[in-house]
Amino acid sequence: MDRRLFRGKRRDNGLWIAGNVIVDLYIKEENGIQRMVWEDTISQCTGKRDVNNQLIFEGDIVRYNGDKYTVVWLDSMAAFAYKSVTMELRMDTFTPEIVGNIYN
Repeated sequence: MDRRLFRGKRRDNGLWIAGNVIVDLYIKEENGIQRMVWEDTISQCTGKRDVNNQLIFEGDIVRYNGDKYTVVWLDSMAAFAYKSVTMELRMDTFTPEIVGNIYN
């Protein structure tokens, strides 16, 4: 299931990788290689995809109908959600396009 995926920026070259978190700052890629990543870039996959079939991760910035939202975890809903300055929306509300992330 995609929600078990995590991503982070590699410490050695700054490239994004996705895989399963093994211990703290390491992500194990599909090929079995463990890479150290920057702690503040580790984010979990929501299990959802955008209009371009890209996996959506916590911290992504998405756009829908000209409005931008940040993908966040909301304890109050016990779920990932799209959050703008004025509102929080459940992830099943719409299918957006990823336009960036808060880590760049």
